[in-house]
Order: sequence, then C-alpha cells, then structure tokens
Amino acid sequence: MPQVDLPRQLVIPLEALATFWALANVVLGFIYLLYGLKVFRVMTTITAVLWGAALGVMFGDYIDSIIVAVVFCGTGLGVATWFYTRWMIALPFGLGAAAIAWLTAKLNGANPLACFFIAMAGAVGVGGPVLIFYRTVVMGLTCIQGAVLVVIGTAGGILLIRGKPISLLLVDFQTGTHLILGSVCVLLLAIPAFYYQQLRYGVMEGSSGESFGETVAKESAPKKKAA
Repeated sequence: MPQVDLPRQLVIPLEALATFWALANVVLGFIYLLYGLKVFRVMTTITAVLWGAALGVMFGDYIDSIIVAVVFCGTGLGVATWFYTRWMIALPFGLGAAAIAWLTAKLNGANPLACFFIAMAGAVGVGGPVLIFYRTVVMGLTCIQGAVLVVIGTAGGILLIRGKPISLLLVDFQTGTHLILGSVCVLLLAIPAFYYQQLRYGVMEGSSGESFGETVAKESAPKKKAA
C-alpha cells in the first residue's frame, strides 16, 4: 500500500490570512451594527469565557493546576455573564467611573474618606443608568464596536488591494494619521445603525429594562381572573 508523505508544516500565505482577517472584521462589524442587541449576550459570554481562561492561566500556578484554573475561571465567568449580563456590563462601567473619580479627587488634594465617597458616587452615577437603560447602552456599544470593525476591515482591504502590507494599519494607529477620517466614518456608520436598532428592537425602556413595546404588550394582555 503506497504511503503518502504529509508535510511537517502547514504553510498558509500571509495574504490569505490578512484577507480573511479583513473580511471577518467587516462581516462581524455589520452583524453588530444590524443585530447588536440580539448577539450581544452571546458575544459577551464568549468574551467572558476567554478572559476567564486567561485569568486561569495567570493564577493556575497557585493551585498547581493550570487546566483546572482555566476551566473553573472560564466556566464561572461565562455562566455569570450569561445569567447576569446586565450586571456584568454595569460593573465595569461603575468600577471605571469609581477609579477615575478616585484619581481625580486624589489629585485635587481630597482626603481618603472624601475620595471613597466620591468614588462611590461615581460608581452609582454611571453604573445605575447602565442598569436602567441597559438596552440603549447595549445598542450604543454594539453600534460603535460594529462601526470600528467595519472601518478597520475596510481599511485593511484597501491596503491589500493596493498591494501594501497590512502592518501599515498599526502604524496609522500609533501615529494617528487617519484618526479624524476614521472617526467620521465610525460615526457615519454608528449613528444610522443606532436608530435602526431602536426602530427594530424598541425605543423606550421601563424600569425593568424591557423595551416599551414589550411593556405595552404585557400590560395589554388579558389577565386571568382568580378562581
């Protein structure tokens, strides 16, 4: 029976990887722009699992088992994000606002107790609205993320068409050569997509975070009489 010698290394052209990367950015960006509210929970959970796995790699040495730490941290953070997405989104916003408020108060000469209360006020002032207007915040985030992905993927595609290395994107990021043009393109994509998602998924929100249409549907539904 003839034997087939398989190559020891799989060689993939760099141009093919760059093309796939640019195309994937554009496709994923349009998914975020058009269906951001629907895919946000899934994508956020996947991201949380990856971050949890990375934390497991970092802290796995403390329990002498990186695999157990990766599985435990990835699963725990993923489950928490899936079932408590609203809180897992509001928490980073609140912590970030608290950190900025603490540093600002400290730089202005406030004492530690005052810094603590200012940080708490910043956390509540930013995290609270995120909880209340969760859907609107998610629409805004996904529109911005999607627009950035589309712009980056399109810029990469233009470089590939012109026969230039994709690494020029990194140079542009570092020097800010096309920062204004890129920002305008992001806004031109994000603003219409935001209004599109509002029309598609609902504009107003109740205190429970449900869309206005869902709240009206529940209130107008016939109620069962107690026996």
